[in-house]
Amino acid sequence: MNLLVLGASGGCGIEVVSQAVTRGHNVTAVVRETTFFEAPEEVKVIRGSVLSEQLLEEVIDGKDAVISCLGLNRKNKLNPWSEIISPKNLTSEAVGLLINLMKQDKSLAVISAAGVAESFARTNPLLKFLIRRSSLGPAYSDLEKMEKALKGSSLNWYAIRPVTLTDFKIKEVKTADSYSLFSMISRPSVAKYLLDIIEGVEQPDTRTPIIKN
Repeated sequence: MNLLVLGASGGCGIEVVSQAVTRGHNVTAVVRETTFFEAPEEVKVIRGSVLSEQLLEEVIDGKDAVISCLGLNRKNKLNPWSEIISPKNLTSEAVGLLINLMKQDKSLAVISAAGVAESFARTNPLLKFLIRRSSLGPAYSDLEKMEKALKGSSLNWYAIRPVTLTDFKIKEVKTADSYSLFSMISRPSVAKYLLDIIEGVEQPDTRTPIIKN
């Protein structure tokens, strides 16, 4: 499969690229000009902005599927109140461009987050507070806009909603009805689930499954 990965230099993106190569896919990865990214030699790396319609139009050509691991970055990733350094419409605008550019028979899988949209009502109160009050708020707002755009499209799409991310090894992925305080999932597990969806191994009952280990 000819696979395009956006956000390839992030924690989940690196895992998607690595696992996709191991599975035998032809991978093209898009990363920012100034971002350090050491890819397997089989990977074609494109430097540029995912908000460039011209760039996306060029890299989408000939691809069977797209996986987006985009998300808003903060100066201090460990501090939820740290300043956001990404464009605050990054995921929604990039996915909006993909919707316009992709052929309707192609597949798109993106990372959203547990607690987005209607799943906020099924989120732990402390996590709700963080989403409302910290820099997580603009990120969640952007992801909700992204999901809304996908729901209005005719693509074969999934927006997976992982709970709190860790760097543990791959474990069994389970779907969940809610986002509890101690729910966790490893980035390698998220990557595996995304690839399983693209390959048709996983077929969730909903387009926006909450996933955990």
